[in-house]
Amino acid sequence: MFFCPVDIFSADLPVIFYTDVTNGPGTGGENNQGCYLSIFGKNFGASQGSSSVTIGGGEAAAYKFWSDTRVSIQIGSNAATGSIVLTTSAGTVTGPDAFTVRSGNIYFVSYNGSDTTGNGSFSSPYRTPNKVFGSLPAGVGSAGDFLYIRGGTYDLDAGTERLQQNSWLNASISGSSGNHCVFSAYPGETVTIKLDSSSYYAWSQTTGTDLVSYWVVADFHTDITSSTGMPWRFGWVSDDTRKVSYFRVINLDIQGGGNSETDATPFETGRMAESKLLGIRVHDSARTGPSNTPFISMGGEEITDTEIGWCTIEDCTFGSAALQIQCDGTGKDIDNITIHDCIIHDVPDQAILTGSNTKDITFYNNIIYNTNLSLTADNAVISCRGNGGSNPAFYNNTIYASSGTGIFELSNVRLSFCIRL
Repeated sequence: MFFCPVDIFSADLPVIFYTDVTNGPGTGGENNQGCYLSIFGKNFGASQGSSSVTIGGGEAAAYKFWSDTRVSIQIGSNAATGSIVLTTSAGTVTGPDAFTVRSGNIYFVSYNGSDTTGNGSFSSPYRTPNKVFGSLPAGVGSAGDFLYIRGGTYDLDAGTERLQQNSWLNASISGSSGNHCVFSAYPGETVTIKLDSSSYYAWSQTTGTDLVSYWVVADFHTDITSSTGMPWRFGWVSDDTRKVSYFRVINLDIQGGGNSETDATPFETGRMAESKLLGIRVHDSARTGPSNTPFISMGGEEITDTEIGWCTIEDCTFGSAALQIQCDGTGKDIDNITIHDCIIHDVPDQAILTGSNTKDITFYNNIIYNTNLSLTADNAVISCRGNGGSNPAFYNNTIYASSGTGIFELSNVRLSFCIRL
């Protein structure tokens, strides 16, 4: 779901919220037309018609998917470093991030592929992600490469996914500035990662000198039917001096999880910096009893300079705060965090909780309603618990609090902006 609560634009003018990738090759891959680029927003039109996309002035080589809220293209050899521009009959809009054309390999994985006889091309794909970016043994991929997963259901309990450290992808390399590694579903196809009875991960990272950085992870659907499933876990290792940085985690859809009182968190980060979490949706949790675990959790370690936008948490049963950001007891800081254009509703406890060691954090354009549904919940809709240095800013949020529920809990914080309800 992509949503802009405050619409200051024409009803028909296209609006770009964000893209998945910001750099990549214009050649190689399917039909030698380069990497894919997906654009998310609204008012693109139900079908392409005469609409177009250019990258640095060069028109896209192929249009893979077109809807009113998403356009996916293959950039092609005419693409150049520069602005991403989408044009419809209603007008033209430029994306928030410029695109850099650079070199890089493009690999494919398919449920019908082979790690032994395939070569990773579009016509002869590999079978498992760890064949490209894994660590045991070392994968064939390198910094700045792309990996696209073709549509299908990949069951992590089936024994055919060549898990490494219990992970569908155990990433062992980093990209660099302007040279991201990319792990994404093929545009227009649904890739479902299924977790049945075991505590497996869709993603993890090796624990070398540094955690991996400069990655794009995009467009996967995760179906959790186990009580211990924790599919997405970024930045957690035993050495707390390291963290993941410069990540773009885009449009993950996470469904289910629970069936017990000892549930894991569907999406969790540890130490993270300079990253963007955009379009993540967590929904329909099946927890059956009180739990202290949130649904999106960022905590335990330092978190700085991170954007959380256009995310949705909805229709969940027992649990703690829907979105929890805290470093309680670690002495680390949470600083320069923005939470915007998110929708949180029908959740058991607080919508948002920030813990101690929180510094600057900004909330805007969010819609929150139907919180504190659990019989044990007695918290405010938004709880900011600082340590004297916290400086939260609130503006343009729409919050509905049920009778007996407070809107804000502010502990040892100072406000720098007015609150408009």
